[in-house]
Amino acid sequence: MATQNEFQRLASPNEQRTISREDLGLYHAVIVGVVYKLSEGLDVTSTSTHFQPLRHCVDRNPYLSVVTKGNDTDKAYYERVPSVDLSQHIQIIQNTSADSDDLSAMQKVITSDLDRPFPPGIPPWRTLILPLSNQRLFLAFAFSHSIGDGTTGLIFHRTFLEGLSLTNLSPHPSPNLVSIPSHPLPASFDTPTTLPISYRFLLSTILTPLLPTSLTSLLNLSTTDPTPTTWTGGPHPLTPPHSHHSKAHLFTLPPATLAAALHECRAHTTTLTALLTHLIARSIASSLPPATQATDLISETAINLRRAAGVSSTEAGNFVSVVAERHPCGAFPQGDDAGAVGMTEAEWEKVKGTSKALAEKAGTLRDQAVGLLRYVSSVRKWVGEKLGQKRGVSFEVSNLGVFDAGVEEKGKGQAGIEEVVFAQPGMVVGAALAFNLVSVKGGGLVGSVTWSEGALGLEKDEGEAEFVRRVCEGVRRGLEEVGSGQ
Repeated sequence: MATQNEFQRLASPNEQRTISREDLGLYHAVIVGVVYKLSEGLDVTSTSTHFQPLRHCVDRNPYLSVVTKGNDTDKAYYERVPSVDLSQHIQIIQNTSADSDDLSAMQKVITSDLDRPFPPGIPPWRTLILPLSNQRLFLAFAFSHSIGDGTTGLIFHRTFLEGLSLTNLSPHPSPNLVSIPSHPLPASFDTPTTLPISYRFLLSTILTPLLPTSLTSLLNLSTTDPTPTTWTGGPHPLTPPHSHHSKAHLFTLPPATLAAALHECRAHTTTLTALLTHLIARSIASSLPPATQATDLISETAINLRRAAGVSSTEAGNFVSVVAERHPCGAFPQGDDAGAVGMTEAEWEKVKGTSKALAEKAGTLRDQAVGLLRYVSSVRKWVGEKLGQKRGVSFEVSNLGVFDAGVEEKGKGQAGIEEVVFAQPGMVVGAALAFNLVSVKGGGLVGSVTWSEGALGLEKDEGEAEFVRRVCEGVRRGLEEVGSGQ
């Protein structure tokens, strides 16, 4: 067994991006949290209750036992630690808001942790445990994007749930210490072999921003670069922000609303992600102050490439890319309440087009946007140079899909899952707004909207928060109208 850190491999270009962004103080914790209902006899307030399931998670996921080094360079790399002290990765939070609802309590925990750096020298992840009642708790798995994408968070909770069934085993002599075997870290995903880039895709990416619109149309080169009248919020700040700059707003869609909307999506041969992307764009457009005079919005939607790569859905790591799309504001219903009305046939056709584009991109490894990072000479410099520049994206959508492990196990074993929530820091450099979505099979959907203070180009604090609340209310009401067949 190793007694000191062991070199694993260099970071890939996309991993380097996440490491540089974090080292520059621009982005910290991705959070996937779950409300667990535990069986009687388990003390939710004791750290020892969580040692065995966490040990199971560390045994199953090699990224939970690595650290990154050379973070301030363009040659960052991973090292495996010889052991993990689980007590360094657990924080029990006292629920001081007994009169608040679960959603408010979860939002408070998430918001307080998004901008918290990970301590150096230990693997960059932690669990925040908030007891909600005697047998219910909210467990937030916070982790660095350098060790996984959003789906990695769901994988953690599936494994944690499995580990809870092992809590009746004989006590471990050192329950908080996990010795790490000498197994290599999985290979990087975003390599030239895995993600080939065609010359046409590369050249169009380089040339399109430099050419006049008439010529890009003649050459059939599409672009989603912002124009002077594209709303992308305020510019990136000139310097890294203060701590606790991320703001978050959580909202829910009830099971009945979600089920009815899914039925309409199937009837129109489209997907919930495509529909929500459209409803979000529509609600933002109708909520913007008239003074912005926005003509269009640009979205980026995250896609999971595990299936295209032939990778198991239970493998942790970074396997995402993005699909960009322009949304002309003139195509949306007009008026202050336009974000909350039913869908026209023209809008359904637009949503079907979005759904088709997402499916096509998620089904291939060729010409993925994330693969272009290998052509950036210095990823760290590229990330840093975005400070002070105009944002290129209005909003981002990340939908982790349906989490069904808790529903299947509910009532059998040690625990069941009631709700799941997903969040990421407000983008200092990136989209003005990030919509992070996940649902439980047979249940509702919980969404979080995150932004960096000042990123919306609106009045801070109450002004930004009220704008986000109106956008979310428009999405909710729009989905209700869809579910009613309107």
